[in-house]
Amino acid sequence: MLLTHGMWARFMSKPITDPSETSSVINALGVDDASEIDTIVDKAVAAGATEGQSQDYGWMRSRAFADADGHNWEITWMDPIAQAGGWDAIAAKYPDATPPE
Repeated sequence: MLLTHGMWARFMSKPITDPSETSSVINALGVDDASEIDTIVDKAVAAGATEGQSQDYGWMRSRAFADADGHNWEITWMDPIAQAGGWDAIAAKYPDATPPE
C-alpha cells in the first residue's frame, strides 16, 4: 500500500524521515521473466526515478532505482532452479556462474 505522509502518520508514532537523506528499506519486487526488469526500471527512470546499482550473475539479475521521493526499489529475477536447489544445481546450468558477494 502506498500512502501519503499524512495518512502514514496516522499509523506511526515515530517521525517520518526524508528518504533522500536516510535509508531504512529496499522495496524488492520479484518478476517471473528477466525482461520485465528492464521494462519496469526503464519506465521508472522515464518517470523521474534515479537508477541505482544493477547486478547480473546469469542465474540472478536485478536493477535498482530511487523513486522521486527517494525510496529505494529493486526489481529482481532469479532462475527457478536457483530458488529450488543449491549451488550445485546453479553451477550445472550456468558453468560460468559466480555466487553473489
